[in-house]
Amino acid sequence: MCSINLVLSQKESSLKLKKSALDMAGSTLHRGPDSTGTILGKSFALSFNRLEIVGGGQGGQPISNENNKVHIICNGEIFNYKELMKRHKQRHVYKTNSDVEVMLHLYEELGPEFIKLLEGQFAFTIVDEEKGQIVIGRDRFGINPLFYYIKEDSLIIASEIKAILN
Repeated sequence: MCSINLVLSQKESSLKLKKSALDMAGSTLHRGPDSTGTILGKSFALSFNRLEIVGGGQGGQPISNENNKVHIICNGEIFNYKELMKRHKQRHVYKTNSDVEVMLHLYEELGPEFIKLLEGQFAFTIVDEEKGQIVIGRDRFGINPLFYYIKEDSLIIASEIKAILN
């Protein structure tokens, strides 16, 4: 079980956003002791703690698209990712063989509707800097947790409420 964290704010400095995302990752380290990754953008910070199950050493997150403008973090597993990758691989440059990177490229092709193709248990956050949007989602049964908090111009998303309270 991994942890995903997003802090988004137009008012906060990038240093404060990064610190908040790293603090959130620190409070949920028990969910993913194998690695921690972060991405810092103009008004957001993503952090991720990984428990390695799928993708071997190539499944580190966050994962970004080819031009580093669309980013994804995901807790879970996509059962049909190999089939989806075969079907769509010619249109993208894959850096890994992970199920999460398949989700990223499907989003680029289909927008938020890509979720209808996924079979698995997952919770994810996509930050699309090109379109200026954030897409969050979970599998149909809500197996993997996803919490959010909105206050004024800030949005916080996490796998555990503990990370938000932190």
